[in-house]
Amino acid sequence: MVHTSNNIISKIALSLLVILFCGATVQAQYDEGRKKNSIYVNYGNVIFVSQASIAYERLILDKDDYVTKGRLMYGNYLTNNLDFEAGARRYESYLGLSVVQLLYWVEINAGVAYGRYTFAPGIDPVEMIDSTTIQESAVAFGSVGVRYEKNNFLFRAGVGNLELLYIGLGMNF
Repeated sequence: MVHTSNNIISKIALSLLVILFCGATVQAQYDEGRKKNSIYVNYGNVIFVSQASIAYERLILDKDDYVTKGRLMYGNYLTNNLDFEAGARRYESYLGLSVVQLLYWVEINAGVAYGRYTFAPGIDPVEMIDSTTIQESAVAFGSVGVRYEKNNFLFRAGVGNLELLYIGLGMNF
């Protein structure tokens, strides 16, 4: 039986959502004032590379000094392929699962993603590099930024290795 990468990604995404929902419902200490779910879109950019992503977060642990959330996100990269050194990984898309730690307005995020990438041909292509075949692998990622939440409104900005220099808007529910 042959599995396509989209089929595998769909199964991984469904499994991760089930884990997030089940794990978060066990958590008994919930502040009635804090929303349990968040959804937002991000746009990130670093010179010649841009990425757009969508993320869902679920409250896992709510303490007086910090908040822990689980996050599932999917992102796509936009690039012209010529701005990379020959042989560099050029990500096309990723599906990630991470833990978000909120310390007041500071957001720290760490996780693992399933990424799809090709090797960049570069400005001076090297014949031994296959830049057409899509590769897949797990990659660790993280970000640090600021976060502002008020009622249903969510704003975030920061820097990360998959999200780049990002800004995000969304809602809490």
